[in-house]
Amino acid sequence: MDTQSDVDIFHNRALLKNIRVTEDRPLHLVSNGNGVMTTNLVGDVKGYGKVWFSDSSIANILSFANDRAKFRITVDTEPSEPCPGIC
Repeated sequence: MDTQSDVDIFHNRALLKNIRVTEDRPLHLVSNGNGVMTTNLVGDVKGYGKVWFSDSSIANILSFANDRAKFRITVDTEPSEPCPGIC
C-alpha cells in the first residue's frame, strides 16, 4: 500500500485474473523507480477489482487513496518497542 501512488499496479501476474488490454487510454506512469512506464494491460484482483498490470513494475502497488475509497483502513503508527533514549 502506497500513500504517494494514485494508481494500483501489479507486477505479479499470478495474483491477477483476466489480464487484458484495456479499452481506456493506456497508463503512462512516471516514478523515481523506473522513470516512465507505459502499459495498456489491466487485470482483476479477487476481492479488490481492476488494477493495472506491467512486467516492468518493480512491485505490486495498491494506492492508499484507492483502497480508502473501497475499504475502511486503520493504521497503527505506535512503535513496537520504546525508543532507546532518542525520543
